[in-house]
Amino acid sequence: MSEAVFWYVGGSRRLTKIAYDAYRQFGVPIYAEPEAYARGEMGAFAEYTTSLQVVNLGLLSHTDQETLDAMPWTGLQGITRAFAKIITEVNTLDIKDLQRESTDQTLRQ
Repeated sequence: MSEAVFWYVGGSRRLTKIAYDAYRQFGVPIYAEPEAYARGEMGAFAEYTTSLQVVNLGLLSHTDQETLDAMPWTGLQGITRAFAKIITEVNTLDIKDLQRESTDQTLRQ
């Protein structure tokens, strides 16, 4: 990945920090703040469950040119390592520590 990607966290502040720190540690170029809602197919489900999303909406998105060959290997490596770190960290926590706090509910527009 060479351009910033949109990211979403449907969960606690702790989960957001875990995701943010992992993306930064492994060089995933993200925007400073997560999106307020999940994009695409995940959007319909995100308000019902704890979730994470990273989306690249660049020029090749949803075209027949969006292939593994078009993605730099360093980008694939970085996001894979980031998700592995996120999974490792969340597996040490109780589900209640990951779920969205009631004050963080985002209304979809």
